[in-house]
Amino acid sequence: MGNGLRVTANTMYINEEQMYLLTGVEVAQNLRGQGLGSKMLDIVCQDADHHGVVLFLSVAPDETPGSLNHDQLMQWYESRGFQEIEDLDWGTTVMVRFAKNVSIDARQLH
Repeated sequence: MGNGLRVTANTMYINEEQMYLLTGVEVAQNLRGQGLGSKMLDIVCQDADHHGVVLFLSVAPDETPGSLNHDQLMQWYESRGFQEIEDLDWGTTVMVRFAKNVSIDARQLH
């Protein structure tokens, strides 16, 4: 993980709209509790807003000590504008965050 911080994502397109699937927001165990994950995710969200990119993620708690549980992760993502997509049956909780300057009908995502 290098410096102990990492955000990973894959690019995808739905109806010709560029979107990013966040595949990891990771903070080394010894660096947790300092707000570093929040700062990283805030930068990603600001960049997505600037470029008009929609963000997706799957809520997947880490099992290591000090990690947020599922409900805590949901609240953390919701505080940054992510919303649960309830009609998907992917076997996991999927969330989306629309860029502030992008308008996509959420029904297109089902």
